[in-house]
Amino acid sequence: MKICYNMEEGSMKKTTAILSLLLLSLLLLSLSLLTGCGGQAKPNNGSEPPKTIKIGYIAMTGGSPQALINREKKLFEKAFGESGYEVEWVITRGRDNVGPLMEEGKFHFLYTPINNFTAYFTETSQFAAGDNYRIIAGSQAVEEGSILLVNENISELKDLDGKVIGIVNNSYSHEMLLNLQLAKAGLSTETVGGTVKIKFQDYLAEFYEMFRNGEFDAIIARSKEEQKLSERFPNAKKLLAINDGNAAGELIPSVWLYARTDVLENWPDLVNIMLETHIEATAAAEENRAELPRLAADTLDYYYKEIVGAVEYEQTPMEEIVSQWSGLHITYDPNEDFVKKLHTFIFDAGYTDKPYNEFADFRPLKAILEK
Repeated sequence: MKICYNMEEGSMKKTTAILSLLLLSLLLLSLSLLTGCGGQAKPNNGSEPPKTIKIGYIAMTGGSPQALINREKKLFEKAFGESGYEVEWVITRGRDNVGPLMEEGKFHFLYTPINNFTAYFTETSQFAAGDNYRIIAGSQAVEEGSILLVNENISELKDLDGKVIGIVNNSYSHEMLLNLQLAKAGLSTETVGGTVKIKFQDYLAEFYEMFRNGEFDAIIARSKEEQKLSERFPNAKKLLAINDGNAAGELIPSVWLYARTDVLENWPDLVNIMLETHIEATAAAEENRAELPRLAADTLDYYYKEIVGAVEYEQTPMEEIVSQWSGLHITYDPNEDFVKKLHTFIFDAGYTDKPYNEFADFRPLKAILEK
């Protein structure tokens, strides 16, 4: 019995030793996963930054000046390259293309018009995609040139009470500007508790046909189209400019720079490189402003021929592109006051329930500018 007892005791000690060894191994494995082989902590998301930085922009006659000047200066390739990264540019066009690519998270950074992003950010637009991008800087601003075109039954703002106003492309910023004008007559749109009805139509041909058929009592249109529209709709007339009296400021943002949310949260060094180069590209674009119309036309040509595969496409005359650029302001300033007003409007109107900090984050830009 004594010998048997000694064997059992030895077995228990051996079992205890094995368990201790297993626990130690598990502890070491956990530590290695947390710290890596070199003993340094990894980013909170547990992944390394991408080796190729994908930057998107839109092929259009008045595109992002920073992206356009980079076609010749290669500023972003140089800046990211010095830190060991490659740059891939993704050129696209049209909300039905941009929205799905944003939903997919195709871009690490993106230049796109403000209404593209606002429609993407909401839950109500057919182009709604998600909340995985935020505004981080300005790119381009304009003296807002849209007008309110009304039918023969409308003579002044108060006549719009109970009427229907058409807006193309889910332009929530235009609805916001419209409300600033309606307020002068004590009116507002139904979305914010008023009596003026808003109806969106995303396709321009159908939009104008709806105005012709009387489905809209008024529409918001580009001022440069006023002469053509007066010929198309002889009974219609301009009532006012939707930023009459600079109600939202002298300059209105037209293109912003955006970052993917996970990039902002996990890889601040990438954001800093992007923003520092963006500021440098802003100065380069202003210095080479005369080249931008040509670069915009070249980008459109590349998009249609190389990406779409079109043999022919309707080209905008160069003199029109040059004229357009004469009124565009190149900037990295996002106009934060406007950004806040726009988010407040789409939130109050029920177009989104997402907070402001998911709409924009200017802390990295401010930190760079304070250096």
